[in-house]
Amino acid sequence: MPQPPERIVLVAPVASRRSRAAAVLRALLPALTRGGMRVVLVVEDAASAAAVPAAAGAAEVTAMTVAEWRRAPLLAALPHLFELADHPDHAFVRRAALERPGGGLVLHDLSLHRLVAGMTLGAGAARGYEAAMAEAYGLPGRRLARLRQEGFHSPAQAARLPLHHALLDGARHVVVHHRGAVAWLRGGAGEPPPASVAPCCAPPPPATAPDRGAARARLGLRTGEEPVLLAPEGAGAAALRVLAALRAQGGPGAAAVLLLRGEDARDEALAAAAGQMGVADRVRARLSAEEDEATALRAADLFLDLRPPEAATAGPLAAAFAAGLPALAWDLGPAGECPEEAVARLPFTADPAAPARAAAGLLADAPRRALLGRWAQTLMQTDWTPERAAMVYRAVLASLS
Repeated sequence: MPQPPERIVLVAPVASRRSRAAAVLRALLPALTRGGMRVVLVVEDAASAAAVPAAAGAAEVTAMTVAEWRRAPLLAALPHLFELADHPDHAFVRRAALERPGGGLVLHDLSLHRLVAGMTLGAGAARGYEAAMAEAYGLPGRRLARLRQEGFHSPAQAARLPLHHALLDGARHVVVHHRGAVAWLRGGAGEPPPASVAPCCAPPPPATAPDRGAARARLGLRTGEEPVLLAPEGAGAAALRVLAALRAQGGPGAAAVLLLRGEDARDEALAAAAGQMGVADRVRARLSAEEDEATALRAADLFLDLRPPEAATAGPLAAAFAAGLPALAWDLGPAGECPEEAVARLPFTADPAAPARAAAGLLADAPRRALLGRWAQTLMQTDWTPERAAMVYRAVLASLS
């Protein structure tokens, strides 16, 4: 069996306070370097490099900017891992992976559509977006890109139309966070590179995170009186339907408040839908900064992970688990691979009223929610650990040596 290399290159925005993937990597690095492996950590700029010692917490990590990496040809001989998420802070990672193929990819998100759209449309390069869509989906992709420029676009396309094809073409190995993602990669066009599954080792909320009462006060909520539902990005539409059903049926969930995250918090169509359902006054929109996420996790009573299968990545669920927040999720993706004691699961083919019934039952059963939260934290401490993730990373890096 090949031995892990003594020195590697990791390209990642490890000092980012906005990307959840960066927080996962900060938890992983000490375990990865514990056996003596030395890491050259490539970050975007000098400010990020200066922040690495505090962020990484490992003496075996040396930081350099991506510009310095480009001027260091000898590093090309070392195994490379590129940490990618569907977040703008990973734009330089995508560029670097395309510049230097032959390494490994760590896909914290499966689509990367928003990342590519931000790097092209967000930079005024509409032709770049059109080219990426055409490369991935041919003439239909080109037409969809042009329709988007004319104002016809559904946010659901971000999950259903992945834009990672060019990266997969140049990769020798891919790391994902649940077994379903491996099957999903194999369902695309062409033959994907070999894939490995590493647990998503999300850290718990920082010690500086507010307690439940302070978190609710920060969100403008009455302490302890109204149930708080938290939906990850991509689950907003399903969570709104649950919220409306809870209000209509009365009981413990009738006064519930819903916290939306990321793009869902800025989605005008979701805001309009909340108004049409009569629950606009029960929705709070929060952006995706790390502090906001910790506040939301502390304030919430129940995590509604009702994302469609193609959007079911492990990061949001792992963050909820690490915080001890009980979760209700579809029986697929990462939730479907967890012990049933750690998460309340629903068949994806359930009738439309099933999620609201399940949520109402959980909101009325505080002891069960507490038990789910404890099991979830135990899972993070025993299975989804940095040490287990580091074992997978070492095996992948050995295959790249």
